[in-house]
Amino acid sequence: MLNLFIPSSKYQLEQFKLYTDNFKEELEDEIEKMYIVVRKQTINLPKCFGLNEKNPYEKLIDNSNKLIERAQYGKKQKELLEKHLKMYNVKYIHSIDVAYDSKRVGIDLNLFNDENIKILWTSGLLHDIGRFAQLRLTGTFKDAESFANESFGKITDHGVLGEKILLDDERIKMFYPLTRVYDKFVASVVGNHFESKVPDYPIEINNDTYKKYSISEIIKDVNNNVFSAKTTYDKLISWYVKIIQDVDRLDILKQIERGDFVPLLSNDKRDNVNPLVYDLFYNGKYISMSELRKKGIWTCNAGQLLRWSFIYQLSLVSTIRNIKSLNLIEKIWDKNPIENLKPGYDFTLKLMDALIETSPDGVYVDRAKALSKVR
Repeated sequence: MLNLFIPSSKYQLEQFKLYTDNFKEELEDEIEKMYIVVRKQTINLPKCFGLNEKNPYEKLIDNSNKLIERAQYGKKQKELLEKHLKMYNVKYIHSIDVAYDSKRVGIDLNLFNDENIKILWTSGLLHDIGRFAQLRLTGTFKDAESFANESFGKITDHGVLGEKILLDDERIKMFYPLTRVYDKFVASVVGNHFESKVPDYPIEINNDTYKKYSISEIIKDVNNNVFSAKTTYDKLISWYVKIIQDVDRLDILKQIERGDFVPLLSNDKRDNVNPLVYDLFYNGKYISMSELRKKGIWTCNAGQLLRWSFIYQLSLVSTIRNIKSLNLIEKIWDKNPIENLKPGYDFTLKLMDALIETSPDGVYVDRAKALSKVR
């Protein structure tokens, strides 16, 4: 097996901090420029706000209102900066958590050699790299709002944006500077982690291909058109994507539990969940925020069902066991129990048990069997 040098996780974390700090500095510079403009405009206001005028009151009121408007604008921008910095910090910690959890799952599965584990860790660290640019460019992490603009072209979500950044801006070179062999592979994992466009290969727990061969050897075989190498390559991307998607959803639940993200929930009747949303939820269907908005049935409480539906989207039993051992769903519920969400909460707890119990190998979930057991 060919061994290529991959820098330590400590080195890559340093590069990741440098990269994400760059976006913060750009935002801070922009806000500082705004402050300078406000200061200049304020200085240009007539001295004493017009008190030297023969009839100063009208001028005094006019200038005072202008000053108040500019002060309010400055305050708003400062609050926006603080909000964005908090969002950056949450996403920064999330990225590191996903890297380490991906590594843990990779080791537990006992499928990969050391090189694969290291690149899985890197892929987990970079999986949300597009989020930082997304916030900087659009001011939000909501993909449906961010990428509706035609200026983004074929970019449909933050994963695709991350893939483009890693390849076009060559930022990926910061993370393993001595070889370019992994670039497209890692970028493809990042590009597919949100909505996978690669074939869905079930994880084969008895497959030792990725213990025997390095990623670089597989890539070499793909480039040389060696028989079945493309399937081997796509399968590895699919497995990486599954692992990262699982731990990504796991960490979102962790964020809610520890208060990094506080969902807006309501006991108001107007925020009740539409029966159509429950129908999607009970049948294991994808709950799309944008589609529900189009139909006029999106509510903040429907968002909680969307987050609980992450459980059904998980691929690995180990992730579900982790959620259960941490009592994440129960702790999130206890923070803000909304009575009309109780059926969804109870269903989620039963679904987790069913996903574990119906697993054919104790590793990979059988969603259809689990769903038929709880419906």
